[in-house]
Amino acid sequence: MGKYGIDFSVMRSFKGAPAQGYISQKKDRIYQVVLTEQRDFPATFWFFLLHEIGHIANGDIGKKAKFIDCGSDSDKKKAADLFANNMLLNPESYKQFVKRADFSAEAIKTYARSQNVRPYIVIERLQREQRITKGEQYETSIREMYEAKILMTGLEDIKAGRTIDGELALDGIRKKYGI
Repeated sequence: MGKYGIDFSVMRSFKGAPAQGYISQKKDRIYQVVLTEQRDFPATFWFFLLHEIGHIANGDIGKKAKFIDCGSDSDKKKAADLFANNMLLNPESYKQFVKRADFSAEAIKTYARSQNVRPYIVIERLQREQRITKGEQYETSIREMYEAKILMTGLEDIKAGRTIDGELALDGIRKKYGI
């Protein structure tokens, strides 16, 4: 992300850490995006990463605001949530999916395939919107959650310089996970 002016990192959660992460703009005008690893981190990673990028795309950070975290302006938070939701799942198709109200494992898998995302992306959004409860449907997504852990390990390896070619490794991750 560095070539796009974004310094990205993942931190283990610690007492007093922002719930999901934060974005700030450093003196050199580089955006710093930090996500904190939570219990359900693999399922929420893409949403919160895109949420923070949404703050950049929406112009929330810059001349007036140099730092945004989970306690900031709720209108900006809602707009960043909308940006993330729309980047992950087509808004019109998601409306139709929700309207059908079939949140069975097979329906979730089918819808996820139609959106070129893993089922845990759909599950996490349904849970965030309280359409299904935490714990429901996770059994359909255990393999996907495991693959997300592999992705996170790969990102950590790349950041720590433990790969021969970071760009090649990122390309492999992008192809495998459709990102």
